[in-house]
Amino acid sequence: MNRNEAPKVYNFGPLTLSPASTHILPNGISVHIESGSEIDVSRLTIALPAGEAESPKPGLAGCAAMMLVEGTARMNGEEIANTFEYNGAWVNTTVSTHYTSIILSTINDKFADVLPIIADMIICPAFPEAATSRLLQRQAARLEIEHKKVS
Repeated sequence: MNRNEAPKVYNFGPLTLSPASTHILPNGISVHIESGSEIDVSRLTIALPAGEAESPKPGLAGCAAMMLVEGTARMNGEEIANTFEYNGAWVNTTVSTHYTSIILSTINDKFADVLPIIADMIICPAFPEAATSRLLQRQAARLEIEHKKVS
């Protein structure tokens, strides 16, 4: 490999996606499904209608979203992390102006094994005191650094 020579650049081939289908569940929730891919990984995004604008204090919605992975009524944060890792899954949370999203990426064969954990995170979250304290300290340190940065 010659590091003094730039690698060759190639154009992408054609990209085609099948159209997404939308289904309305009996409880009124919209489910958008894109299938037809040959990839053995699925991504589930659950968007909850509550974001920074609905939060009583700035940053609270983001902290609450980050705490979802720290425990539920049935599992602590370590058990959640270990179960996701064992099953080849990972979870991320994001907060926008009006929505909080929980994003699950998982191997298709393990989807049924990790979906109940996501449901538990949303329906029965636990906010352990030690984890909450650590998160608040990290967020305070991050904000302090952000305020010191030159715009």
